[in-house]
Amino acid sequence: MLDEPLLMNYRHSQLGQQLELLTFEIGRLRNELARFRQLRMMERLRNTRYQARLSLTYTIVSALGSVVGASVIFAIIIVFLSRLEAASLIGRFIGEIVRIARTPFPP
Repeated sequence: MLDEPLLMNYRHSQLGQQLELLTFEIGRLRNELARFRQLRMMERLRNTRYQARLSLTYTIVSALGSVVGASVIFAIIIVFLSRLEAASLIGRFIGEIVRIARTPFPP
């Protein structure tokens, strides 16, 4: 019969060695993955088609965002100004501005 504490120490030492080996292997794989990502990024930066496609996509998305954002802001301003025209004090001033804007230039 083996001594129970001795057997436990042996098992712990085996697990510790396996854990160290796995930790080392994970670190090595992490470094390989980082190096692979850097190489892939460098390859993409050298590819002019990829750069052109990325630039075109960014431009289209940016333009659409600007158009939608401006439309929302102008809609809010129009709603706000239409509410102001209903007010009696500022309504005359806004009405005068609208009348001036609608008259052909020069009068």
